[in-house]
Amino acid sequence: MSINTATQAVVAAVKTRYDSVAGAAIRTEGATGFYYGRAPNSATYPFVVVNVPASVTDSTVGQGSDASGIYDDISIDVSAFDDTRDPDRALSIIGAWHTAFNFVRLSLESPYRMVMGYKSLDALTIEAPDQKGWHVVATYAYNIAE
Repeated sequence: MSINTATQAVVAAVKTRYDSVAGAAIRTEGATGFYYGRAPNSATYPFVVVNVPASVTDSTVGQGSDASGIYDDISIDVSAFDDTRDPDRALSIIGAWHTAFNFVRLSLESPYRMVMGYKSLDALTIEAPDQKGWHVVATYAYNIAE
């Protein structure tokens, strides 16, 4: 994938980290796959889906250590889907994601550099329409400098 935006740089770095040791810990909790945007109908539960909300970029000036750069605030939603009646497995997957990704500097492709990434929101919902599974969401905010 060609990296043309800070958002693309974050998504690529998240995938790279997931494909390494971080993903192993998440897979240990039961995650069978990592998907961007939407899992295919053939996906085996439980799995992780990463999305970028529609209005996510908010540029700020003078934040961070050098107080002179322009920083993009980018959010990603990380969802764990499970088809069981018990939410524990989906919650464990998000917990492992939190351990692997909260307050971690991601390695971004130049010209972008990571300032900070942290979890900003959690949500637990019953998956519609059949109400037989769980959807756990954690939103992570990333501050990116160019």
